[in-house]
Amino acid sequence: MAGEGWYPDPDGSPRFRHWNGDTWSTETTTNPRTTPPPRSNDDQPSGSRHKERGWVAALVVLALVTIILVAVLAWAAVGVPELGGRVVEDTNSATPTVSAWDETSTPSYSQPPTDTTEETFFCPCNSRS
Repeated sequence: MAGEGWYPDPDGSPRFRHWNGDTWSTETTTNPRTTPPPRSNDDQPSGSRHKERGWVAALVVLALVTIILVAVLAWAAVGVPELGGRVVEDTNSATPTVSAWDETSTPSYSQPPTDTTEETFFCPCNSRS
């Protein structure tokens, strides 16, 4: 549609009706050259309607981003059993596969040789007075 202004009434009457860029006015005139444009019903300039649309668009985008974020987090939680995710089988054995310290058997190593040529020193920390 053309820009804001007076146009022939779309109802087909011989009058003119004002188009504000979004809607037709309820007022009509027979002489559009001398009639000023009517104030809108809600007394808002046409620019503020565009701001309202901007807020609505921003809220829609925010809602979509929130839905996508929740979906991604739910998908990521599939592997967490506490959140209802699948459990991966533990393939580790309960029996050790390497030898460990055994306190019940005798050590397999022999005592180090004692060299009688060395002088023995006592630690002063262990001496009792």
